[in-house]
Amino acid sequence: MDEAATICAMRHNRNLVVTASVDDVYFLAPSTVGDRIIITASINRVFSSSLEVGVVVKNCNIAGEKNVINKAFFTMVSLGADGKVTAFPKLKIPSAPGNSACIVYLAS
Repeated sequence: MDEAATICAMRHNRNLVVTASVDDVYFLAPSTVGDRIIITASINRVFSSSLEVGVVVKNCNIAGEKNVINKAFFTMVSLGADGKVTAFPKLKIPSAPGNSACIVYLAS
């Protein structure tokens, strides 16, 4: 989940980021051996030098049913090349309905 949040924040920032905190981790259901795991990360809000990324984990069983099994919120901080905190660019919301600012899909 942290990797998905990091990829999402770095795609928005085009710079290094670090995880500052993880909040509200919910374990909603188990996953079984053989399930595909889909991790989706999206930017919820951008502050000056940090942003919040929401991460949702779904499993997809052999019948094709998808269930949310885990979710959490990550606060990411932007770092410049010198390792010091830098500002994130403002968030531009896509105009098409249903689009998210940044979504990362990872499957195993």
